[in-house]
Amino acid sequence: MKSFDVVIIGAGPAGGQFAREMAASGRSVLLVEQNKDFDRNNFSSAGSTLEILQEFGLPETTVGSRWSKLRIGGPTLSASWAADRVLGVVLDFARLREFLAEEARKRGAVVLMHHTFETVKRVGGVSGPVSEILLRSNATAETLTVRARLVVDATGYKRTVMRQVKPRKTVFQEGVGLEYLISVDAKQFCPDELVFFLGRGWMPNGYGWIFPMRPNELKVGVGYLGAQPP
Repeated sequence: MKSFDVVIIGAGPAGGQFAREMAASGRSVLLVEQNKDFDRNNFSSAGSTLEILQEFGLPETTVGSRWSKLRIGGPTLSASWAADRVLGVVLDFARLREFLAEEARKRGAVVLMHHTFETVKRVGGVSGPVSEILLRSNATAETLTVRARLVVDATGYKRTVMRQVKPRKTVFQEGVGLEYLISVDAKQFCPDELVFFLGRGWMPNGYGWIFPMRPNELKVGVGYLGAQPP
């Protein structure tokens, strides 16, 4: 049975970045992702300010587009702002996750794709209690057990590990969303503009968005704060 200093369940941006940092610090790290590749979970537009590239050392390959304009539409009014310089980026979510996982791997981490977290329990170890984690292959259904000094739940709002460790009812603010990547012609494509739609006329208790991605591709989606949309 293999042992690690840190086992991270979920290779989203948070899990990938944490694996990257822990591996760089010399810890032994296992990063677990349930999908067989990062294109399987490409459901975030990841719009951000320009500073994020330097802060996290992100390469150009993680950038879907760059924006300098912002438009917000409301029930009765709308407004637009434009700058004479680039203000931010729309990250390619799949390429971002892929980059972070590869960076962690280069620094010594083990990245385990297409595996799902099953259970965790505390057991006795040579130098004290450790966590024993049961993982299952999504391809073969075979199980794998590893040990770790620290288990990190990076499964997002699902909180898969946390809900098992602390099954008592905990109040979390959750949201659901729906997003599509669509192809448009050049006349419909605004390569440098982020668009948000606010108010009950668009999505009660939520908002909508249109972000530019690759040339002639838009991310169009809506998000709702709550378990189910009205």
